[in-house]
Amino acid sequence: MSRIDARQAVGSEGGRIGYLDCFSGIAGDMLLGAIIDAGLDPDCLRAGLAPLGLSGYSLEVHSVTRAGVGGTRVEVASEGPQPARRLSDIVALLEASGLAPAIRRQAHMVFSALAAAEARVHRCAVGDVHFHEVGALDAIVEVVGAAVGLAALGIEHLYCSPLPVARGRIRSAHGDLPLPAPATLELLRGFPLRPGQADAELVTPTGAAILAVWATPAADWPAMVLEAVGYGAGGRDLASPNLIRLAVGRPEFGDRSALPGSSWLLDGAVLTEANLDDVTPQEVAYLLETLLDGGALDAWATPIVMKKGRPGVKLSALTMGFQAGTAAATFFREGITPGLRQFPVHRFRVPVEEVRVPVGDGEVRVKRIRGEGGFLRVWPEYEDCREIARKTGMPLARVLAAARRTASEPSPAVPAASPPIPTVLPEA
Repeated sequence: MSRIDARQAVGSEGGRIGYLDCFSGIAGDMLLGAIIDAGLDPDCLRAGLAPLGLSGYSLEVHSVTRAGVGGTRVEVASEGPQPARRLSDIVALLEASGLAPAIRRQAHMVFSALAAAEARVHRCAVGDVHFHEVGALDAIVEVVGAAVGLAALGIEHLYCSPLPVARGRIRSAHGDLPLPAPATLELLRGFPLRPGQADAELVTPTGAAILAVWATPAADWPAMVLEAVGYGAGGRDLASPNLIRLAVGRPEFGDRSALPGSSWLLDGAVLTEANLDDVTPQEVAYLLETLLDGGALDAWATPIVMKKGRPGVKLSALTMGFQAGTAAATFFREGITPGLRQFPVHRFRVPVEEVRVPVGDGEVRVKRIRGEGGFLRVWPEYEDCREIARKTGMPLARVLAAARRTASEPSPAVPAASPPIPTVLPEA
């Protein structure tokens, strides 16, 4: 079996979950190693990093063993000393890159979390934080590479095990610091911790920031149909295997026979809500657009009656776990509410495929669900149909009907499902 090609996997159906078994901690390079070990071709990861537009580094991949267990070691080798970057420098670098908006947004969130943690430690403003180790070229490549790799594997929700933390000291730009490093500890608020077995840094600030933004703590393994396992190696040999384990699979809950002809999927999501009683309809429309532009899966407003009979609006946003912070930040940034609610939800869905069908002189994107003996339903893209109707003079209803009819016919051009993750990898 061949490794996954990121150009095929990114933007595909996805629907997978990942579980990080952090029995020896986590670092950015360890996560990259686990992603590659789980099936992603290293050259495709390099291709995914190319739009970052950075030079002066190389991505080196090796097969190694740690305490007798094999894994993949990734090293980001950079040339020369690195400048002490601020958050604004990294944001400018990301915005000037050719990375996909979702990748830029996720990387931005990780470095924002790092800056906020450092600001709390140093008792300064976020804009005054100077990144040292975590602002170096290797940290930027690790964070962006993790976002690219997880997307390429189709992982939409990430869980992690309790984290080992060790005692001791580590040298930094500020001198010797206690372990866990102060910024790391700030980032791990809400995560279950346990004593580590080594007097070494087991959870790095970069690894902690990635977890804080993307991962949901889990005391046990999530219910899943296992498709692949990858081991990412740290740079040192410890008494126990210095590895992180990434398990990738499909969520598995309940009886799938209730939906003939399709296998439904379940993934974790977060619902963010707030009750508002002093916003205009125009403000609500703007907030919904902002939430959707920020990566929300869906956003909506519900009329409600609040205390003392006051009419109000309940504003709701559904996001993946790693985007919940972005949704909350939107609520607070716009000053619409002093408080909100967030809680995890199970999102059930069936695989939806998108095809392009010819109508008149143009093409219409159509989403459809497969069922036994055909398609259960098709949804032509309104904007495409409207454009064709305007150009040709055809009634919009006729364009919509033609797109539905063509998309409902069996066609060899139906795109294939996401490429499977290999459970047995070729020899390195």
